Amino acid sequence: MKSITRSVLRASIFALLFSAGGGVSADTAAGANSLFVRAVEGWQSVEQIAGNDTASARRKLERLKEVSAAIDSIIADHSGSELAVKLIIGETVGPLSVPMLKETVREAELKLQLSECADEPTSSCIIDLAVSIVRDMSGDSSFYYIKDIAISQAQAGLYNESLKTARSIPDRKVQENALSQISIKMAETGDLDQALNLASGLSIGSAASQAYSAIVSSKIELGKFGDAERLFEKIEDNQARRDVLIEYAKALASKGQMETSMDLLTRIDDVYRSAAMKDIFEIQVSEGDYESAWETADNIPDDSYRCQAVVRFGIATDDREIIDRIIESTLNMEDGFHKEICFRTIGIQANRSSFLGEARRLVAERGGLSIWHAVKDELEAGLFEDAYRTALTYTSDSSRSNSLAMVAKEAASAGHMDFAERILAELQPEDEASVRGKLWSIDGRAEHVSRLWKIANDSTAEWLPGEPEVRSFISSVDNIERMAEATEIARKIPSQALREGAISSISAEYAKAGKFSEALSSLKLIREPYKLTESLLDVAAEMN
Repeated sequence: MKSITRSVLRASIFALLFSAGGGVSADTAAGANSLFVRAVEGWQSVEQIAGNDTASARRKLERLKEVSAAIDSIIADHSGSELAVKLIIGETVGPLSVPMLKETVREAELKLQLSECADEPTSSCIIDLAVSIVRDMSGDSSFYYIKDIAISQAQAGLYNESLKTARSIPDRKVQENALSQISIKMAETGDLDQALNLASGLSIGSAASQAYSAIVSSKIELGKFGDAERLFEKIEDNQARRDVLIEYAKALASKGQMETSMDLLTRIDDVYRSAAMKDIFEIQVSEGDYESAWETADNIPDDSYRCQAVVRFGIATDDREIIDRIIESTLNMEDGFHKEICFRTIGIQANRSSFLGEARRLVAERGGLSIWHAVKDELEAGLFEDAYRTALTYTSDSSRSNSLAMVAKEAASAGHMDFAERILAELQPEDEASVRGKLWSIDGRAEHVSRLWKIANDSTAEWLPGEPEVRSFISSVDNIERMAEATEIARKIPSQALREGAISSISAEYAKAGKFSEALSSLKLIREPYKLTESLLDVAAEMN
């Protein structure tokens, strides 16, 4: 708002209210008008406070409270005036209205709280701020945010506060889900008695199953198999029972009880049994028990997991006899895709072990190579032009564009920026955005691109400048020191939802790097309460 002189402001307000003052005493109208002039002048002074630090946030809140006090005085002390009536019914007079002012004061309070927390960040202050925001929410969706806060408190070890928060949730299902998650956190930190006590009070089967699963897992990890078996029957949910059973089987395998472990796995279907057997295979390989590992791998029912084990085996050994077994096992696979992957790995392993002839011929004759793998191989060899030409052989537009984007990124990383730039024109929009972000992250160009992006919105189309490129740049920044640059770019995104989503991503990256003050300071740019709450809890989770 442009600054105006006090005399002009007074004249404008008197002109606005003159016609409404006929039936009101001169003193009442004059008093109301005088207070309103003071309120508008205070409002203007708030807009002139430009700083983003804690002191500035505090000054803004103080001035806003002075404005609010002046408006309250008009309503309380000059209720007979037309101005008071307009304010009471929520009309906007000049730049002010009661609902808008209340919302602005509340935003300023939260901004000050956020700024103070950013100065000296702790889990408690972050969670307290999230609680303050959620208190202002209405509707069932707020229940889920209260649940998230309770879980954050549990992650911080604040169990009493966490339980109090969870039990304040009116919805029984959401409340029990929160209590279940708290029980899980207790179990994970070794507080098994308290976790078990909490789990025993849950009445909803899925929530109780999740809690008991975590407790049983902790018992298994501690080697208390007897306790685990006794609690196992309390897990009613089939998926949870299966997951714990697999964990139990793997624990037995690690103790050398292979027969018992495999017997347990017969109680679940092939795909999940295959996944568990592959994990058991990994345990055996890590212990150097290759003969047992091979027996486990060769008996995995699902080709996908058997292939993973075979590939792992090929990397783990130089033994010619085992290589021959791998070839034979691969030949027996029915899934062509996984057979190809396995043959390709055999070829690489054979090359490393000097078993070039037979294995390479099998790769060529039986497996072949997909375009994707051929491109990957050429990129690994630094043959960028060859990889480019191979990628062009895709008949699918999306696959060709995706493969070319991979070529461009690898070329850029290797310093071939001009080559990568040349490929941009041949990419589909989403791939172009991804590659452009990669280029920016490498050479430091952070300006908005001039190309516009068309975003469909129901029956209309809105043109927003460079949003995908900006978001891609942010996601591709791998140097934490450049996050300030990314923040300035994100500020320019016109769409509030996309802008605040980008800011939230930046805050999360700061938090992952342990820069919690920066993470919280960046969140001052977010106004939407749900997004702000989610972002705060993400920071708290990293801090814990």
